[in-house]
Amino acid sequence: MSRRAIARSVAVVSQERDDALPLTVRDAVGLGRLSHRSLAGYGDAEDRSRVDEALDRVDMTGLADRLITQLSGGERQRALIARAIVQDADHLVLDEPTNHLDISHQFALLSLVDQIPATTVMVLHDLNLAARSCEQLILLDRGRLIASGPADEVLDPALISRVYGVDVHRIEFAGRSWLLFDPDPGSESQPQSESQPNTPHRSPSRGPKC
Repeated sequence: MSRRAIARSVAVVSQERDDALPLTVRDAVGLGRLSHRSLAGYGDAEDRSRVDEALDRVDMTGLADRLITQLSGGERQRALIARAIVQDADHLVLDEPTNHLDISHQFALLSLVDQIPATTVMVLHDLNLAARSCEQLILLDRGRLIASGPADEVLDPALISRVYGVDVHRIEFAGRSWLLFDPDPGSESQPQSESQPNTPHRSPSRGPKC
């Protein structure tokens, strides 16, 4: 499979900050169209329209002419999401896409990702965001598969407590399940939960994927 064919199939949004070229945000987002165009045909009216639409969807229209090297971490992350949108791939892989984003942009970005017509694999360490955003979860501990399945099954308080080394309590609020965390096992002030404290073990690498 050629690199162009791979790029048409899979779009990747990494959390690593590479040494970007000093392109404008508009031009950096437009690179996502290269998998669908020859260099001679790149940048036509359709490409420009798709880029403008993607910038609007991630609330970056006002920064379209700024150099991408001048963006904050959160702004840069949103620009990379816009590039993935215009890439129009069948599969989307995101590594910690909510890093550097404030709360409102975290929810807005995950809502946007949910609307992208692609099979999405996403790494998240915020368990409540994972439960809110993902149909299926995979829980890893030091590279080992611990659990997989629907969020309510994978985010079992007793299981999460063992993996993360903290007490975990699940509550219901506004029609959703939420996890609360207590780093002090045996604390006297604990909400009603679906689990009892467990003897934890700590892991340097853990988290859900969906």
